Amino acid sequence: MTFSSDCQSFEDFIEGIKLESQNSGRNQTKTLIVRWLKEENQIKYKILTSNIEENLDFPENEVDWDATQNIDPDIIRRETILSAWNNLRDCIASASTREIDNDNESWKNIFDSLIANSKVFAEAFIPQSIRENIRNFDFGTLLTIDTNECTIPWEMIYDSDLNCFWGNNFLIAHIPLCIESENNLPIAHLSYRNTTISNQENLTIRNIVGYGISPKTRSDARILFDFLPAQDNFDVESIESTTPSSLSTLTKSLEINILNITCKGRHRTESADPSQIVCRYYLQIHETSETSQNLTLERIQELNLNNCNIVFANACSSVIPILTVNDFRNFGWEFYRNGAKVYIGTLGEIPEKYMCEFTSIFYKALINGEPATISSAYTTAKSHLIKKHPFALFYRIYGNPNFQVI
Repeated sequence: MTFSSDCQSFEDFIEGIKLESQNSGRNQTKTLIVRWLKEENQIKYKILTSNIEENLDFPENEVDWDATQNIDPDIIRRETILSAWNNLRDCIASASTREIDNDNESWKNIFDSLIANSKVFAEAFIPQSIRENIRNFDFGTLLTIDTNECTIPWEMIYDSDLNCFWGNNFLIAHIPLCIESENNLPIAHLSYRNTTISNQENLTIRNIVGYGISPKTRSDARILFDFLPAQDNFDVESIESTTPSSLSTLTKSLEINILNITCKGRHRTESADPSQIVCRYYLQIHETSETSQNLTLERIQELNLNNCNIVFANACSSVIPILTVNDFRNFGWEFYRNGAKVYIGTLGEIPEKYMCEFTSIFYKALINGEPATISSAYTTAKSHLIKKHPFALFYRIYGNPNFQVI
């Protein structure tokens, strides 16, 4: 599947980024309910306008859906979706290695490729009526997407009329659906979908400084939380070269409130038979690159994160869909279903030059001064750095964006 770009111009897009960095205020709150009925090859959509917590009590059996998208069975084949994501990841990787340059022809080609790849997903999965409705949302709208579906790159959907990606125009957060009967989840997970304040006076922060990144980035990661005052209510420790087993022991012996991970995210595809493809992805938290020593999807369930407010995996592709034997899954959903109230990850490769700068601004806005929500802290970091590089598009939030850590 190929699509041609019909954007106004790369220069207009760059000017839009500069404008966004100056106008990051939030005007509206919308919730997009998305239900993929895979046996029927349909996706149903409903847009709600009210506060997020009310929307989370959405009456599934009484809804008048706004639109239904019939899905071509060939498009939802595992290898087709995987190929589309690999193309998107390649575009993101190309973008992450370059600074914005209006006169650089290669940047313009990358921009066109990002748009073309985003259209693969938009036209296949999102009804035109929904896209037109969302187009009318105010700039800066907080758009929460209520779904367990992880194969649509919502932040990267491009609107040619607005000449921007959704992730540029809106603040997008994902709140997975946690229904015990369907997903075999503890009842506790149902309660914190609408939790907004942790009411914790003391914060225990563990900062994992992983590997596969440059010495400079590792050095910056070690001092991420040095801005916090030396007070009894902040318990901060940086940890290097850990393993899933050690991390599991740590989370079971200590109530960690913030778990920050800075490292390389490694991804590979296995099997020569397209119908049997399985993806392997892990966060390199150990100095060796052996899969068994690093954090995979399967090892997340060993962690005790019931009191964890935030897991921030500042690593390449730490929220991409991973093709397992049965279906697509991702780290955002796995951390969330294992107790993390909020998870932040990335949709592809991100430039190391800005990795720690982004997280530093985010945490300072979140816990250094007046209490702030996840969405406001994220917007502060994004608006500061997006004028330097559009990589802020590539981050994704799982969890209630109105949550406050303190």
